[in-house]
Amino acid sequence: MTRADGVRFADKSLNFVSGEVRPLREKLVIRPLPPVLSQTIAANWNGEAVRGYVVAAGPGTYPNIHEKGFKDGQPWRRVRTLKAFRPNDVKVGDIVQLGGMELGGYLWPHISIDGVDHILVSEQDVCGVECG
Repeated sequence: MTRADGVRFADKSLNFVSGEVRPLREKLVIRPLPPVLSQTIAANWNGEAVRGYVVAAGPGTYPNIHEKGFKDGQPWRRVRTLKAFRPNDVKVGDIVQLGGMELGGYLWPHISIDGVDHILVSEQDVCGVECG
């Protein structure tokens, strides 16, 4: 990565990157695909991208375990890291479906890599992977 600049528009941030991006942990870099609207029904669509092509994927993560309970009448909670590594299920080249068709959609970070818009999401934001 040779240059990184950023700008924020109202509720979205857009970062400019030249070169390659290597995501960490369970993060994915996704190039949004245009929505497929109905040919017979006129639709007004203004949500976020919900379908995209995976350009880069992180290796995976060591998940956290959240524990809580009561001891001697006092509440306690603890977060510890699991010792087993969980690799990403989503691979580079997959076409994925994301959440976000609700009003306004999700606020994923937007990055522009060599002039092409991409979004940076976590693997848990992926609802499904297209087969075939």
